[in-house]
Amino acid sequence: MEKRLPIGALGGQAVMEGVMMKGPKRYSIAVRTPDQKINVKLVRYKTAGEKHSLLKLPFIRGVVNFWESLTVGMRTLAYSSSFYEQKEEETKADRIFKDIFKEHADNVLNGLTVILSIIIAVALFMLLPAGIGEFLGKWIKSRVLLSVIEGLLRLTIFLVYIALISQMEDIKRVFMYHGAEHKTINCYESGDELTPENIARHSRYHKRCGTSFLFLVMIISIFVFMFITAENVWIRLLLRILLIPVVASLSYEFIRLAGKSDSAILNALSKPGMWVQMLTTKEPDEEMIEVAIISVEAVLYGKSYVDAVNEAQGIGVDKKKSSVSHTDVSEDQNDRIEYNEGYENEESGEEYEEVYEDEVSGEEYEEVYEDEVSGEEYEEVYEDKVSGEEYEEVYEDEVSGEEYEEVYEDEISGEEYEEVYKDEDSVKKTTEVHRNKDSGDKSEKTGRDDSGEEFDITDFEKSFFED
Repeated sequence: MEKRLPIGALGGQAVMEGVMMKGPKRYSIAVRTPDQKINVKLVRYKTAGEKHSLLKLPFIRGVVNFWESLTVGMRTLAYSSSFYEQKEEETKADRIFKDIFKEHADNVLNGLTVILSIIIAVALFMLLPAGIGEFLGKWIKSRVLLSVIEGLLRLTIFLVYIALISQMEDIKRVFMYHGAEHKTINCYESGDELTPENIARHSRYHKRCGTSFLFLVMIISIFVFMFITAENVWIRLLLRILLIPVVASLSYEFIRLAGKSDSAILNALSKPGMWVQMLTTKEPDEEMIEVAIISVEAVLYGKSYVDAVNEAQGIGVDKKKSSVSHTDVSEDQNDRIEYNEGYENEESGEEYEEVYEDEVSGEEYEEVYEDEVSGEEYEEVYEDKVSGEEYEEVYEDEVSGEEYEEVYEDEISGEEYEEVYKDEDSVKKTTEVHRNKDSGDKSEKTGRDDSGEEFDITDFEKSFFED
């Protein structure tokens, strides 16, 4: 069996008729389009924490992660919705907006959508219960009792809201894809092979779910807001808003810890949040599970896999240009030759470049890393075009300044591990084996992780989008 990503390294969310899966360095969006094809898109990203080590500190990273999850979530929802939108004539307001913001128009619109969503959520789930609590304060003098009543009101509004929107047909299907996402991650983290049959047997509930996070926000806010003792009502309301990042950080740290632990205490504390997932997840059908499998494997195997899946369905490979640049270093370390990391379009033969996306703004950027100590920038390096000698892609340790190979850090133990796949018994490199759903024959994948070799998808996966 292959060595897998550690628990906690894989996450995701449901989108319209699809699933977004997110790994340490990239996320994918797989969407079942109206013609029953599975369109897959892969985006490499860098989090704010990777760019600024301060933002990875406990109780700071929670707020950053929450914002990044919102922005990526909105962006992926908009992308999936685009396959089902009816074409409308561009209005004068649309043209003015695009004239003002130019190529940044979509990113600005996504940002405004996120901000508006936060304002509505704060008003509905924070200020409305607080206002009712202030009104009841005319008769109830105990601040502790008022905080409990306010928290219960907040939780009730949240549950009623979820119950109401779950009656919408489109939302019902999103909740089914949400179940497919959870089941697939549970299957992967258990070590089982990713097949529709295996995934269907796993639970549709997950401890790291965003629903559990929101439920925790409701509960933790009760205890945090108990400490607000200001006399002026407007100051009390303002303090509630200012304390939202504190509540979000505490909730994130609990979810992060509970999601990687089998502690009986943490499991028990996680149960109420998982019960709420009965409202936000539904049992998926097999076609939804197939989409989730494609999305996970796109994250695991990279661009060559995505291109193979899209090409097998007659979907053109994306030719979008990006600003990714890398640097070759010859024997003379001062003699640097810049080049673009290019891929060839299977249909036209034209070369295009890999896309990197900023987690927050959605803008593309060059793959450049900054030395945390000196502030100097350095670039990713590949094979020397002059001497032909190979050298390793290196990053800089943010603490010691020492360079190290492309590794990931286990978020529980802090130990680093290489991104390799090995047979756990013989410690030999192996390819993942799938079984053909119809014939029962086994077949192998090749060229994993963008190694440069062609990645062949199996008949098992082709059956997902063949009639």
